[in-house]
Amino acid sequence: MSSRPSQVVFLDAGTLPCGLALAGDRVDYRAFESTDASQLEARLAEADVVITNKVRLPAEQLRRAGRLKLICVAAAGTDNVDLLAAQELGIPVRNVPDYGSDSVAEHVIATLFALRRELPTYLIAARDGRWGQ
Repeated sequence: MSSRPSQVVFLDAGTLPCGLALAGDRVDYRAFESTDASQLEARLAEADVVITNKVRLPAEQLRRAGRLKLICVAAAGTDNVDLLAAQELGIPVRNVPDYGSDSVAEHVIATLFALRRELPTYLIAARDGRWGQ
């Protein structure tokens, strides 16, 4: 068992509304507000675990990230990760499949109520002055 702490890198922590706190002697965590394509290789170089929300992880970058053992996507999808390359390299990819499920359901119900009560029509009337007539 290695005594070196796992190197965990969050490439675009600024895309989340709140921070992510990882601590302990077994984790060396670095969160970057954002990461552009020119910074990606350097940030992946020493990472054991990478967390991304929107940063793309193409095959060529995954192949150069020799220590990478896990990719975590802080969202429901995984379309920003080359899944075939990750699979070929033996790097598991995990996401948050239920991310936003409650919010989506609430939005649908609220939209149904708004449409049933014709709120968009009233909003337009209030803005264009018809409401006061």
